Amino acid sequence: MTNLKTTLRVKKTLPKSLLKEARSIIKNRWIYLSKNYQIQEQIIDLLFKKTFPYNTDIDVVKTKAATLNVYYSTHVQAIQKMAHEIVNLNIDNRLMIGDITLVPDIAKALGTNRIFRSFASKYCAVHNNAAFPIYDRLVRQYLAKVIRKGNLAGYTYNQTTADDKLHDYMFYVKVYNAFMKQYHLTSLTYRQVDWYIWVAQKCKLQNLDLFKLI
Repeated sequence: MTNLKTTLRVKKTLPKSLLKEARSIIKNRWIYLSKNYQIQEQIIDLLFKKTFPYNTDIDVVKTKAATLNVYYSTHVQAIQKMAHEIVNLNIDNRLMIGDITLVPDIAKALGTNRIFRSFASKYCAVHNNAAFPIYDRLVRQYLAKVIRKGNLAGYTYNQTTADDKLHDYMFYVKVYNAFMKQYHLTSLTYRQVDWYIWVAQKCKLQNLDLFKLI
């Protein structure tokens, strides 16, 4: 008599809301991360929001861009040229109203050979984190996996090669918004959601509901 082995697959119960979990991670993020991250964030906030909130003076913009570049490892080598381009773009009003087309404009400011999405999104986000989600590799990869698993309404793997299309900042924001809406995170800022996903991914907190989606 042949013994048949049956493998039982237990389907993960997907969370309807990630809000409670997200708030806990955001509140306790410095427990998981190096204190250097906390110090860097405080310096960036002081520099961008309180000391030099505007972007019309070339020396100010160069200082802000260089500091952001070092702290967040955004790999912009031509800081002087980038600062000039930012000043020429006259970005202050666009930052204030949350014009997300500003991110690709800054990202492509040095030409099309290399597009600095991470730098551009972070430069905008630290001025107005309610309007600009940070373009981050870990977050992009996470959202792509959520789509691949079929856990984001309106998006399927057949409709898009998710990881490739998420390089487009406009599509990235669209997916980010859909994710926040579906999992009840809209009361948070983009920066808070970024912290939630980034800390969980970076510190491998694999017991979270967040990971049931991937």
